[in-house]
Amino acid sequence: MIVNLKADTSGKYGEYGFMKKSMKLFFNVAIALGTTVISTQALAFVQKFESDFEQNTPGSEINGTSGWFFTRGAGLDYGKGFSFRGKGNAWVRNTTEWNAINRWINMSRFSEGDNCVASAWLRTSDNLTDGYMSVRDGSKSDGTGTILNEIKLAGPRTGGRGNISGYRQESFTFQMGSSGRILFYVGLWGKGEDAWIQIDDVTVSCRRKG
Repeated sequence: MIVNLKADTSGKYGEYGFMKKSMKLFFNVAIALGTTVISTQALAFVQKFESDFEQNTPGSEINGTSGWFFTRGAGLDYGKGFSFRGKGNAWVRNTTEWNAINRWINMSRFSEGDNCVASAWLRTSDNLTDGYMSVRDGSKSDGTGTILNEIKLAGPRTGGRGNISGYRQESFTFQMGSSGRILFYVGLWGKGEDAWIQIDDVTVSCRRKG
């Protein structure tokens, strides 16, 4: 005999609208040779941040454009045909200096060392040589906290996972720092040529250990 007990506590909370996923408790009861054997498994607590860069409408401020800020040559497009899906996307473009889209994300329900994943759909120019998708610990308000992980971006997003219309999904894992928040950003160093990155469907999710 198998007994499944499900406790669904889904809901929104937090400044950035993290989603609290269902936590399920499974009781598997087996009867063997007249002896009852019980095994229990609890799924970890998960929060997810998502942004699709669509225009904000009532109730969609979390997933849309609110909260993003920009360094030099960067901004948002809407209805220009540059998105991965929908109508909105972000972009970074310049020939000099550091340029980026940035977002502080509150992860206060997690502890140092908890496991997280960051992902985004990116399209990049052929001449890009020094781009980055990164996550930093949010311990410093000027954004110079420790880099928790990052990937370097160079050239077009050809091949790999889910290449569609020049977009490719990029992702990496990282472990939470000690501050309870992170800085997610995508940017490039200008090298004298007109290089660019287009960004859509950003997701950051963390799972509490234990």
